[in-house]
Amino acid sequence: AMPEEALFVCRAWGFEPKSELVWVKLTGSGEDSKLCFGMGRYVRAAHETCLVAARGKASQRIRDRGVRSVFLAARGEHSAKPVEFYDIAERLFPGPRVELFARGVPRPGWEQYGREAWASPESP
Repeated sequence: AMPEEALFVCRAWGFEPKSELVWVKLTGSGEDSKLCFGMGRYVRAAHETCLVAARGKASQRIRDRGVRSVFLAARGEHSAKPVEFYDIAERLFPGPRVELFARGVPRPGWEQYGREAWASPESP
């Protein structure tokens, strides 16, 4: 929702933007699922973007060059990323991987940070 700020942070941390993933949000996973009707400043967002950024020669580490830039997945809990997102990131790079503003249970191979990281019904 804030592309200029995202690029600023990316570069301030020493990363160079390389590409982006676009998650088209659906209301469900069945045949009658529709595009979500989200919030927005100018248009109602039915998608989210994810910067793909790197330091150094990351292109030599790409595992799967058949990954498409757009994927469709059902919207889950507020701010939660779909499983498909993690699967795509894992197909692209062997790691290490970091997720900021994480929600939900830990995922092997990821460093996850966020106020609601590892929150689950089983958590105290």
